[in-house]
Amino acid sequence: MDKSSKPTTQKRYRGINALYLMSKDYADPRWLTYKQAAGLGAQVRKGEKSTWIQYWKFTDERIKKDDNGRPILNSDGKSVKETVKLERPRVFYARFQRRADSTICRN
Repeated sequence: MDKSSKPTTQKRYRGINALYLMSKDYADPRWLTYKQAAGLGAQVRKGEKSTWIQYWKFTDERIKKDDNGRPILNSDGKSVKETVKLERPRVFYARFQRRADSTICRN
């Protein structure tokens, strides 16, 4: 069984997304967004369906603040950001993150 991957980055899907995409009966294991297909000069055929991909977020990026609650600025005057571990991971499905199997594209 081939591993599902992203043709624009050559990265393989992991976890539940890899299992889910491999369970689909497609000859080509590469998956991409509509926007990624357009960026490659391809067009998703009219009427084709896409598949939801699940994303997990374990950290969040926030603006670092001083003891008075004001943003800390770097030497360029921009806010310093810090990565904060979330107490509970967030799972989401974003509409714009839907994937289209690469065999349904034409260029």
